[in-house]
Amino acid sequence: MKTVVLVGGGTSGHVEPALAVGRWLESKSSEINLKFIGTKSGVEVELLVNTGITFHPILKVPFPRKFNFSTIVWPFKFFFAYLQALICIKGSGLVIGFGGYVSAPAYLAAATLRTPIIIHEANALPGLANRFGSIFTKNIFVAFDKAKKINSRWRSAILSGMPIKEAIDNFSSKDLDNMRDDFLKELDLDSSKKTLLIFGGSVGAEQINKSVLEAKQILFSLNWNIIHAVGQKNEPPLSEKNYRAVSYISDMAGAYAAADFVISRSGAVTCAELAATGIPALLVPLAVGNGEQDANAAELIAMGQATKIKNREFTGEWLKANIGNILKSAPTRKDGRASNAATIIGSRALEILNR
Repeated sequence: MKTVVLVGGGTSGHVEPALAVGRWLESKSSEINLKFIGTKSGVEVELLVNTGITFHPILKVPFPRKFNFSTIVWPFKFFFAYLQALICIKGSGLVIGFGGYVSAPAYLAAATLRTPIIIHEANALPGLANRFGSIFTKNIFVAFDKAKKINSRWRSAILSGMPIKEAIDNFSSKDLDNMRDDFLKELDLDSSKKTLLIFGGSVGAEQINKSVLEAKQILFSLNWNIIHAVGQKNEPPLSEKNYRAVSYISDMAGAYAAADFVISRSGAVTCAELAATGIPALLVPLAVGNGEQDANAAELIAMGQATKIKNREFTGEWLKANIGNILKSAPTRKDGRASNAATIIGSRALEILNR
């Protein structure tokens, strides 16, 4: 058996691509044993259930962005996480990292053990953990061409696209009408109406949730189905009329089949899934990190599939005044673009393992 350690955690944006690559590897070889390094508090805890992948949680150690007490204790926490990663990675044939807080100590542990490393960067602007990891490997894959332009080390990165769930990849070839009807029936919604899908990622989006609830009477009057995912750690408001609120949507393929328009953040996975499904969208980038969500949205906007609004401008009042015209003028669903990113990354992984 050859052990591959997948690394990423915190949000589904780091976990889902890792699982997509892991599933591809398992489909190609019965000799692959998968481990996953993540955090105890991230969505990976739930997403890894019943996958058969061994989960190894390590300490979550964010890079300090300003000097305070946490800056002083950070080296000690990082060293502890590094030791935890060493124990997990020892004896493995390959580490594939997808960014997030746990990736940096895992990259250092892999380098110490001389274990080969593959990095996949989901965002248009690479995060700190993957920038750190790129010191130790030339096997770098990116979802956006813009990511190759940050420095000379990244110029040779391979543009793979984003690994996404098989149920969402090649979306146009699937039986979307039946998927749509089944999903709406599950929520007791009218399949003859158009559907607005609203979500803010796996952990939700406070500003989106607040604004939607402030504007809900206007939304109810639109004669659209409204499906609102508020985030795993948030209590969903009461469903009523044509509005259904849930904490989390596990069947995103069904949700996308049902949706005629999407309001969401512009995380890397969300943008890749929108590109794959062809659904028109209003994107509300979260203004954090290095501005990666704005950069992620750029391609969909250039294609005419999406528009965007700043987070601070997306208010209940704005939504009341504009949602009607936005939905009336929205383009129809386009044919989605298939992603073969899992194949590209997985093939390189098999090459390394078979050396």
